[in-house]
Amino acid sequence: HSLGENFLEIDAGAFGFSGVHAAVIYDWIFASPSWTPKGEWDWYAGVGGAGGFGFKNYYHENGGGFGYVGVAGQIGLSYTFWFPLQLSIDYRPTIGVWLGGKNMGFHSHGLFDGALSVRYSF
Repeated sequence: HSLGENFLEIDAGAFGFSGVHAAVIYDWIFASPSWTPKGEWDWYAGVGGAGGFGFKNYYHENGGGFGYVGVAGQIGLSYTFWFPLQLSIDYRPTIGVWLGGKNMGFHSHGLFDGALSVRYSF
């Protein structure tokens, strides 16, 4: 959702029957190249919070359990069409603390997360 020149991104995802996660990221647009006559390109970067819940020992190899909370960063490139549809490619590293199971620990499974997204832009 647009907040002036920047935007707030809220998303949730599932990994089959293995787990779910959600993130809220505030992104700053730092460049808007004019590569095409229609639509709008934006380079952006941001920071926010993330959390997840793992079924079947998905997030933590030492005991499964409740889930994690952490900090997420993001950098990406998006193209917004002249109608309210947006395509983007992102890199979003996430680190945090594992909160359940047999052992508590450091959650670092999200350090190499990326995404190709199709979004409704309002």
